[in-house]
Amino acid sequence: MRLLLISICCLVLITGCSSLPKDALQTTEQSSQAHMFLEKGHQYYHSSQYKKAAASLNKALSLGASVDDELTVARALSSLGRVHLATGEIPQAEACFQQAYQAASGVNQTELLAQTLGGLGAVQLHRNHPQEAQTYLKSALELPLENPGNTRATLLHDLGSAHRKQGDNATAESYYLQALEMHEPLRDLKGIATDCYSLALLYQDEGHLDMALQKARRALNHDKKTQKPSSIAQDLTLLGILSLSLGENDEAGDYLRRAKLAWQSLGREDQVTTINDHLQRIHSP
Repeated sequence: MRLLLISICCLVLITGCSSLPKDALQTTEQSSQAHMFLEKGHQYYHSSQYKKAAASLNKALSLGASVDDELTVARALSSLGRVHLATGEIPQAEACFQQAYQAASGVNQTELLAQTLGGLGAVQLHRNHPQEAQTYLKSALELPLENPGNTRATLLHDLGSAHRKQGDNATAESYYLQALEMHEPLRDLKGIATDCYSLALLYQDEGHLDMALQKARRALNHDKKTQKPSSIAQDLTLLGILSLSLGENDEAGDYLRRAKLAWQSLGREDQVTTINDHLQRIHSP
């Protein structure tokens, strides 16, 4: 009896699968492949392999568009925008975020809408237009997010950066600390590191070098856990400069030596030149 039931169930499963239309099977396969390339793109982005990230995300975009998967299209475009920001391709980043916003609007994804508005705000920050950035970021923060978490924290952080660019360090610090308070319980190591790095820069501006050094060390500790090379290189550079300003030449030399190796691994000769200038200050009599 049990064997008969098993045979019947198998027959139902086989006939059920074979009855699926070919276009439905293709849509499922295409969407699955798109998600795979999307994840690969994110992995490459977090390891600072931006060319590979862009290639994977463009593949995800193409696959998503081929089956009219608007959600995947929006996510791929938004992620591509972040890649372009990281490589300094600001017009391309803006175009991606604008298209991502349109796609996200079509599927009524408020969190993705907030992320794309945040991306457009980040574009304005890169252009040194803090007031325009605030407009986008505040619009994003007004959206009703079901799980605000990381998205809201990122928006608050960038709003802090907009105020810092305007010289309003007190307000900037408030937003950075709010972002940090949200990132910490989420155990978002990348977010915590970014908040601490920004606070370190702010305290450096204010002349509070000991506080800046403390935050920069915490940023490095968390960035090393997430293993994002470009962020680690930035942390080491800042720690070297701060240590040099405090007269701690041995410690500064160690940080700058490690920073130089990190930038060399990324092929950033412009940064290596800057590091060499700082090292020269240490070795000069």
